[in-house]
Amino acid sequence: MLEVILLSIALSMDVFAVSIGIGVNQSGKSQPALKGENCFLGAFTIAMYFAVFHAVLPLLGYLGGVTLFTWFDRLSQWIGFSILLFFGLKAIYNSLQNNADEVASSLTHNALLILALATSIDAFATGFTLALMPLSPYLSCLIIGLTTLLFSLFGFFLGSKSHDKFTFKAELIGGIILIVIGFKILLF
Repeated sequence: MLEVILLSIALSMDVFAVSIGIGVNQSGKSQPALKGENCFLGAFTIAMYFAVFHAVLPLLGYLGGVTLFTWFDRLSQWIGFSILLFFGLKAIYNSLQNNADEVASSLTHNALLILALATSIDAFATGFTLALMPLSPYLSCLIIGLTTLLFSLFGFFLGSKSHDKFTFKAELIGGIILIVIGFKILLF
């Protein structure tokens, strides 16, 4: 059980960092994190995206087998890096625009799907190790998903509370965090 808990914490670190960036970026805007939703519901929705992907992708990795892993492993790092680099550069570009504070853009569900996929690619690869864990793969994936949910919620609210300290370039900080995570995926 300890191995699964440690694995779930390690897998949740990327989501934690991204959630902090989202919280920092969204807290100073007049619109909530997701259009039409209050702050808590928006944060919970964001956390659910990350949690579901972090729970399902390891299960798919477990079920996928070693043959699929050797093919996907070559591409997964580049896919995750490219997606996070794109969103990071977009956030940095938006932060450098003169009217960046006037436009209160909100996350879309499509953007969240892409971010959740990008941050959970490493979870897919770790799914192959679930057969070696003492717990059933299904229970392990549930623990990973719940841990990710908690880390994402905590990161979002930590970021939103820290916004006053980062008001000058909140979107810039979020973009840098995404790019750093992208390089981490690519290099490690």
